[in-house]
Amino acid sequence: MIVDRVFKYLKHKGINKSEFYRQTGMSNGYLDKVKDVGVSKVNLILDTYPDLSELWLIKGEGSMIKSKDQPPDNGLNIYLIDVQKKLINKLEEDNERLKKQIKRGNGHQYVAEADN
Repeated sequence: MIVDRVFKYLKHKGINKSEFYRQTGMSNGYLDKVKDVGVSKVNLILDTYPDLSELWLIKGEGSMIKSKDQPPDNGLNIYLIDVQKKLINKLEEDNERLKKQIKRGNGHQYVAEADN
């Protein structure tokens, strides 16, 4: 998991948790409280530690540390696009469900008003 890989990276670099939270601006103990991190936190970590490989952090593949001549990592972009597509689909489903609930609710409201 991403949290485990973050801890592994910190140990490799000799960075303690307090320093990590200060550098990233995350609240103290955040990584100890969550099972996984979201896209915004992943981006924050990657922005703070530019030598950290995106592909390794997200998928556990490749080397932990980027080499100087390593090309940009498209694995992160593909992952982020996939996460965003799933979120959009979920929001669209929720939107349709709520529209149906509103229609049913409005129908009951008109019936109730007609009875008065």
